[in-house]
Amino acid sequence: MAIYKLSRLSCYLMIALLAVVFSAGCANPFDGLDGSSGDDGSGGSSSGGTWSYTVSFDSQGADTEADPPSMTVDSPDTTVGSLPGDPEKDGYHFGGWWSEENGAGDEFTAGTEVTGDMTVYAHWSQIPTYTVSFDTGGGSAVDSQTIQQGSLVTEPAEPEKTGYLFGGWYADDSFNTVWDFGTDTIDGDTTIYARWADYSYTVSFDSQDADTEADPPSMTVDSPDTIVGSLPGDPEKAGYHFGGWWSEENGGGDEFTAVTEVTGDITVYAHWSQIPTYTVSFDSQGGSPTPEDQTVEDGDSAALPAEPSRSGYAFTGWFTEASGGAQWNFADAITEE
Repeated sequence: MAIYKLSRLSCYLMIALLAVVFSAGCANPFDGLDGSSGDDGSGGSSSGGTWSYTVSFDSQGADTEADPPSMTVDSPDTTVGSLPGDPEKDGYHFGGWWSEENGAGDEFTAGTEVTGDMTVYAHWSQIPTYTVSFDTGGGSAVDSQTIQQGSLVTEPAEPEKTGYLFGGWYADDSFNTVWDFGTDTIDGDTTIYARWADYSYTVSFDSQDADTEADPPSMTVDSPDTIVGSLPGDPEKAGYHFGGWWSEENGGGDEFTAVTEVTGDITVYAHWSQIPTYTVSFDSQGGSPTPEDQTVEDGDSAALPAEPSRSGYAFTGWFTEASGGAQWNFADAITEE
């Protein structure tokens, strides 16, 4: 009987010892074996040997946030596998994701092991900016540009320089290398140089079937001049009045003068207007012979005819009226019939 009692006592002591161990914080050795939930102590959740962790991507004041802003890692995976679309921040370079702000801690990549919920931080470094100046070589001014490192320069409007043609932008003042605004990038303060070219333009004077052509029939305008300065001798055409030089035939377009700016080879055209003519008739008032009629251009004077004679009378001249009127001065211009 004593031996039996001792055995029961031993059992009671063993049970008491196990109770003490469990109350001291020992994990239930049967946890997880029966499907009950547990906590791995690292955030997220786990159940029966599975987990689901959230990785949050803090874009740190970006203009365009990471997309998506968070990702999950579900068992059996241990990494995100891929990263979200990069955030964007004007004037800054994105330097990846890090476990602490300002690029501190460890870099987080698509292959970094995730063991719990976590937040990673975008790292930004300011992109250097440089001044791009334009040397126009005496031409009209072009504003400088502030350009980020590695970026392209915006091609400015062409400058102008009186007496010269713009010949493009160059990377050097010896004009050996053309600046390509589509591919050349900036890595420091830069000056881009304008090149200028001489020109020689021909102005041709089309006299439009004149009896006497313009002399000379053409003139040149060479750099740095921009005008012909003087016109050729006027052409002449019987029965017509010369009305100057024009950019189109028959007096169309704009009049061309000695001071008209010439910007290329051009032809200008003589403008002719027919001169009106008038008939001048002579009445001998009974004398003879009666002079023949004269056809006189507007502004010209009639020719003095031979004097007629009449028996018993003395010829005293030609008058504007049959009786009285004013004596005609043959130096006067004819402006009407």
